[in-house]
Amino acid sequence: PRSIWWQIKNPYFWLLTLLPLIPVSICVPFTFLVIWIVIDKQDEFQLISFIMRFKGTMFITFGLIKNVIGFYMYISCTTKPLPGHICNKSGPGTGIGVTEFYFQVFGLVLECFLTWSCFALLPFSKDKARSELSGDLDAPTQVLWESGASG
Repeated sequence: PRSIWWQIKNPYFWLLTLLPLIPVSICVPFTFLVIWIVIDKQDEFQLISFIMRFKGTMFITFGLIKNVIGFYMYISCTTKPLPGHICNKSGPGTGIGVTEFYFQVFGLVLECFLTWSCFALLPFSKDKARSELSGDLDAPTQVLWESGASG
C-alpha cells in the first residue's frame, strides 16, 4: 500500500479519480472497466473496494452532478420570456439522440456486469492482506495491577 502523498504525485491516480466524475454516459463504466481488468479478482478487499468505489462514484456522477446540471438546464429553460420558451427542444433530457441512447444502454449493461461479476467472485476470494496475530488468544493472561482505591 502506498501513502496518499505518493498517490497525489502519480498522474494515474488523478486520471482514475477525476475521469469517472465526468457525467458522460460511457465515461464512468469504461474507466471502471479498466480498473476491473487491473485488480486482483482473488483478493476480497479489492473486490469489495471496487464495488463500493464504483457505486459511490455512480451516486456522485449520475446522482448529484447530473441532478445539478438538469436543475440548471430546467431553470434556464423555464425562465426565458414566453416567445423564447423552447423547453420541448432544449430542456433537460431532450437532446438525446439514438447514438447517445445506445451509449447509455451499453454503459448500464457494463455497469451491471462489472458489479455483479465482482459479487459473483466474492465467494471464491481470499483475505490476502489480513495480518496474523502471534500467540494464543485463548491463553489466560496475568493481571499486573489491580484497579481500585488503595488507602
